Order: sequence, then structure tokens, then C-alpha cells
Amino acid sequence: MAKQLYDYWFVQFDFPNEEGKPYKSSGGKMVWNDKLKREIPEGWEVKTIGTFADVKRGSTITKAQTVEGDIKVVAAATDYSFLHNEANRSAYVITVSASGANAGFINFWREPIYASDCSTIQCEKIEETLYCYYWILHFQELLFTQQIGAAQPHVYPEHINKIPIVVPSPDILAKVKNLLVKSNQKQSEISREIESLTKQRDELLPLLMNGQVLVNYHLSAMRLHLIKYPKTNRQPIGLPIGHVIRISFFLLYDVHLLDEAVAAAELVDDEEYVADVDVDTTLQVVVEVDVAAE
Repeated sequence: MAKQLYDYWFVQFDFPNEEGKPYKSSGGKMVWNDKLKREIPEGWEVKTIGTFADVKRGSTITKAQTVEGDIKVVAAATDYSFLHNEANRSAYVITVSASGANAGFINFWREPIYASDCSTIQCEKIEETLYCYYWILHFQELLFTQQIGAAQPHVYPEHINKIPIVVPSPDILAKVKNLLVKSNQKQSEISREIESLTKQRDELLPLLMNGQVLVNYHLSAMRLHLIKYPKTNRQPIGLPIGHVIRISFFLLYDVHLLDEAVAAAELVDDEEYVADVDVDTTLQVVVEVDVAAE
């Protein structure tokens, strides 16, 4: 949503005018800018990233130098590299990878980070930093072409500083503040929740696979088709009416493992049976009550 809003207001220049109508589409006055070789709304100006924001290098740290913590260390990769116990940049900061194959890669962090092998971009106000982030994304390919150095490519703050940026009038930035900031705060909450759930998954999955723990809830139950055990393939399995057994296994959709799940049930030699089976995504199988002969 924030990106769509940004493009509508600051690329197409159809932000609301005094009457609440789209500015450019409604005939709002545009003026030619020689630096950008395009028209921009009257009253707006063109600066460079270096004069609009604070651009500076990170402080290199190796994994061996870190202290156990939950602060992400942002280096030359497209994601964080490892964790540390302290931050050197506050939340809402733009990073540009400084070296290696990904030199020039732009990222945005809605949490405090430790900036290592990267450059950072921050403005005095969050909405200005957000505006700068969406603007500089249009220069991603340009930054990749700014890599210097044959053996180890680099992109330095001076490459970032000279990028031009259209600066809206203060009243327009004020109008967009709540929309951009609230949207990004929501994204931050969602990102933290996803990371927390991913961490829980990664910690629990090995335990589940080893049979060390058993998850027992049914929020994601799904009904499988009736499963038939033909006498020609294997000995058919019967369950007493009203009997329910609950067993865990790990390959949810391999019906052959149901043999193990009901191994304690009575075996019937002369009839074929079908079983109504529920399987949920928590790796639990429930063989339900009604087992009927054909």
C-alpha cells in the first residue's frame, strides 16, 4: 500500500490538491527541471541524497567479535549476516551494501540494527526517510553500475550522495506522514511476527521429527478422502465402532503410514474396511470412530 501511495503521489504527481483532486491530472502547475530532465510540481525542489539525508559508512564487525544478542548485523549481503547485542543505527534506516557481488543493494530496516559493511541513509524525520527509501529504489540498477574495484566491487557513500531527489513541499510531506508511517509500522509488526513464528518452527521441527515433542491442537484440520485398504494389497484393518486412537507421524500425506497408526487395532481377515481420517498440519493423525464394512 505504501509503495502504491508513493508512486501515485510522488511519481505520477497526483497527490491531492487543495480541492482533494489529483494534482497533475487536474491541471496542477508543473515546471521543467534541467537536472531531472522532466517536469515537477511547482514549489518542489531538487536536491541530492547527500544534502537531504545523513549518509555514512557502517562500522565493520566480524562474527567473532559479536556478543550474543538479537540485533541484526547488516553487512554486504541482501539480508542480515548475524546477530549482536548492540545497535549503531536506530529503527527506520536505509542500507546500501558496500562490497562484494551485492554491492549497491538497497534494503530498509524498521528496527535498530548494527550497520557493518554497508552505508546507511537516514533523515531527521521518519516520513522523510521513508520518502527517501521509495525514491532511491528507482536508482537500484544505477547503484549496481557504480561498483568499483575488479577483485572486490565496492559502492561508497559518495556514489549515494550525488543521486538527485525531488523534495516535496513540507505540507505534502505532512499529509503523507501518517499514511506512510502507520503502514510501515504495521509492516514492522507483521515482520516481527513472521520472524518469531519462523524461529519457533525451526526450533520445533527437529524435535518433532525426532519424536521428542508432540504438538496437539487442531486449528488447521483438514479432511482426507476415505481411505480403503483392499484385501489384494495388504491385510485390511478394522476398528471397533466408537474406538478412536490418536497417533503422530511425520509424512502427513503418505497413507501407507496409517498402517502403523492403527497397528494396535483388531485385524480382520475376511472383510474390507474403510476409515474416515482427519489429518491436521500439526503432524497429528486422528482415526475417527465410524469404520464400516462394504
